[in-house]
Amino acid sequence: MAEAAERFIKVETAYTLLRWAIDRYRERRQGPMLSRASAIFSQLTLGAFARLSVDYDKQPMALSAIRANGNSVGISGMSEGTRDQLYMALRLAAVELQLEQASALPFVADDLFINFDDKRTRAGLQVQTYPSAPK
Repeated sequence: MAEAAERFIKVETAYTLLRWAIDRYRERRQGPMLSRASAIFSQLTLGAFARLSVDYDKQPMALSAIRANGNSVGISGMSEGTRDQLYMALRLAAVELQLEQASALPFVADDLFINFDDKRTRAGLQVQTYPSAPK
């Protein structure tokens, strides 16, 4: 029994360390779109959310936002305005990535700020897009 308990402790410790290393790697090496969308989302929410994160353990994988205090909020837990800000951040990040690989196409949007309050509308109007696009 002692041998089984010792083996269990070793396996459980190895699992915990491996999970920690994988999570840390994913956090550091997240894709360019998620990284850029995180920065835009943080700007749109006036810093209420620090970054976006993907939970790779859920099936299907789930996107969530991490508040400045470290708490995670799923999309269903966001207000309608915050969800709109998330979708806008994802769209702008996708457009930026597309511009790095192809010619620019028109981007048509309607009612972008309909669910934004005044402060977040100002933040949305100030988002700097296409940082790597040629000028």
